[in-house]
Amino acid sequence: MPQERKMTNVLTLDVEDWYMDTDISTWELYEDRVVESTNKIIKLLNESDTKATFFILGYVAEHFPELVERIRDEDHEIATHGYSHTPITQQTPSEFEEDVLKSVGILEKITGDKVMGYRACQFTVMEETAWAIDVLKKNELPAGAVTIWSGLP
Repeated sequence: MPQERKMTNVLTLDVEDWYMDTDISTWELYEDRVVESTNKIIKLLNESDTKATFFILGYVAEHFPELVERIRDEDHEIATHGYSHTPITQQTPSEFEEDVLKSVGILEKITGDKVMGYRACQFTVMEETAWAIDVLKKNELPAGAVTIWSGLP
């Protein structure tokens, strides 16, 4: 009989490509590496019998739905990283809500499952953007994975 295993660590990953801190209108100019890189990570996780939460950009999900399906099929948790990787500091509350809901809609359509969390890009949940947590709560999106940066190294 297998022993019951206790979780001792939590592993989370952002699914985005290296250039996705640039303007979204330029993303089509770059060679995508996100599928290959993420598949390598999934292989390593499988080899160590480890599960993770993948915070997936809606843009990535929209362009590579088979990657989202693979993550789901490997029994990893799927969460959103927003659609466009725009820092919350550069969005109004309504723009933020639209960006998050667009991503959630894409992910839920692909997986058939409820998205289980949100992570802001570039650590942009801070005092001046705390309103974002209210937007997440309003839309019944768990905000437990929101990373808040103190501004200290």
